[in-house]
Amino acid sequence: MWLWVGILAIISAAEAVHLGSDVRHLREFRMGEAVPLNNKNDWQNVFFLHVPKTGGASIEYAAYRSIAKTKKFEVLPCSSSTTHKGIDCRSDILPHTAQRCDEKGVLFSQEIYASSLLQQWPDKCRRNSTLFFSMVRNPVEWLPSAYLHCARRGTGVEEHCGTNVTDGVLKGKFYFHVHPFQWQFLQPIIAQRDARLVLCRTECHSACLAFLSTVLSTSLPELHTNTKRAGPKVREPQESKEELERISKRYFSEDLDLYASFQNRCFLYSV
Repeated sequence: MWLWVGILAIISAAEAVHLGSDVRHLREFRMGEAVPLNNKNDWQNVFFLHVPKTGGASIEYAAYRSIAKTKKFEVLPCSSSTTHKGIDCRSDILPHTAQRCDEKGVLFSQEIYASSLLQQWPDKCRRNSTLFFSMVRNPVEWLPSAYLHCARRGTGVEEHCGTNVTDGVLKGKFYFHVHPFQWQFLQPIIAQRDARLVLCRTECHSACLAFLSTVLSTSLPELHTNTKRAGPKVREPQESKEELERISKRYFSEDLDLYASFQNRCFLYSV
């Protein structure tokens, strides 16, 4: 018995060191209201790693409206604003588009865990020619947004989403089956010291768009997606802000730490 306890303690310590290493690396990131782009020509394209419910759909929509006609915008399946029906989200799709990673000015976008992206995105694309971009949201605001997104389906809300945010988190419903959500979504790419990464706070949406406009040399206007097609808001979250803060601290503490790392600035970046 004591042997197993010792083994588990060693594993737990190793995991803690790994997490701590990632946190220290994140602290090495620079922060600011804008990202200096003196080395803009060092990359060829941008991969927008779309974390669900962080404001990414409007980014995709703006890009789709602005540059899709030039064939410089590649939205991959399972993206919220331009989902490709009939295509399995788990398909091995990235290698089919990775051949374009040497083209200049292409914006790729997909809702995909960084771990899956790094497994499929060629090393040469990651190290030599791709700037990774993602958005980060305060988990206190992310939680009710994620619940509402699920509840808009209109039927089977309790089965798929839970009776409220707390119930959904405790039962691991929908997006709540993973927590911390944003940290697990992004951690592998944060840990890649040779990856060029820019993180932008959701509250700085206009600054996020301005940054991408500069990188892509294309104006991306402030547009909003049509939320009506997602269905009515059939059930509002019941929790108060104080309750959501308690849930965030207990189950999404790493997401809180990630968000706090911005120190109220718009960007964290390693470029």
